[in-house]
Amino acid sequence: MPEPLTPAQLAEHSGLTVNPAAQTQRPRRNLHPLMRPAAPHDARIIATHRYPTEPDGPDHSIYAEWVAQAITNGTYLGFLHDVNGAVIAGAGLTLLHWGPTRGHPNPWHARIVNVWTHPHHRRAGHAHTLVTACLHAARTRGITRLHLSTTSAARSLYERLGFEPALTELTLTDR
Repeated sequence: MPEPLTPAQLAEHSGLTVNPAAQTQRPRRNLHPLMRPAAPHDARIIATHRYPTEPDGPDHSIYAEWVAQAITNGTYLGFLHDVNGAVIAGAGLTLLHWGPTRGHPNPWHARIVNVWTHPHHRRAGHAHTLVTACLHAARTRGITRLHLSTTSAARSLYERLGFEPALTELTLTDR
């Protein structure tokens, strides 16, 4: 697999810059965020994006531990929007060694996960930009099969990015 993109390459790809005025102002919706790759020390923040109503629940700490390890071993690629040191949005890409399938010889697939924007910064394009960074990261690795789950509120975002419903998926959860 190709090497991960550097923060400078990510910023160049997305057209994001750090607004110098943002360094001294209180975060507001119209400030230009800095997009940066997630690091292992961001795992608790990412877990909070996944479990926003249970930050102290048992799943939160288990997931945070998994994210830190997956970032370290390169199977989780996360991207965060940061304003004045505060994460206001994030999105992740989980790389899955799926195995070759009929008509798709590349054994790697990916799943978009943990797309989250702070309520005060929603409807400003953060999720679109971060998911686009995830798509770019997948493409640079030759991954052409991406999956995700969505809510009805976010469905149009993913459809604008080219995702289509997959009517063949079923799920079984043993209890």
